[in-house]
Amino acid sequence: MNSDIWDRYLTILTADFGVEPYAFDHLNDALAFIHKCDIDKQGKTFLDIGCCNTYLKGKLQSIWVGIELAHTHNPNISQGDIHCLENIQSEFADIVFASHVLEHTLAPIVALFEMKRVMKHNGDMIIVLPVYPGYMYNGHNYMMPAESWIHLFKRVELKIEHRQDNSKNDTVVFHLKNDK
Repeated sequence: MNSDIWDRYLTILTADFGVEPYAFDHLNDALAFIHKCDIDKQGKTFLDIGCCNTYLKGKLQSIWVGIELAHTHNPNISQGDIHCLENIQSEFADIVFASHVLEHTLAPIVALFEMKRVMKHNGDMIIVLPVYPGYMYNGHNYMMPAESWIHLFKRVELKIEHRQDNSKNDTVVFHLKNDK
């Protein structure tokens, strides 16, 4: 992709970014789900893709690593694109986490393949998504019902270990594992 198109994409994607009051509710719900799944353990690596901030860092036993598309001055957060996490080695993370990220991507299936690549073979993936016909936002490239996201997970050979629907904020949280 040429740099002008990429720069326009970044401008559009990051134009409305900011921490909104409900964002922490979503992260707290996800954190409770992670603890319910009993996967947060000392010594494990937790890769937070699209982290925006370090909110989860102090709330986990795992070693937290943050990746954000937009440049940040926070030394705890690296810049990276979910479609190509070139600075992250294969099978790096025990837990790969993305909350309200996939619906903003250009190609969610590419992002899922890349997330699976950086997840350890027996690792865990936690994905939080708004689901159609729920919360619509101008920055969403994909707004689909949960069944459509499940179809993508199957295409990437990820199996659902746990699922939690949250009608309060029209989201669903998935705990995924490698299917192969």
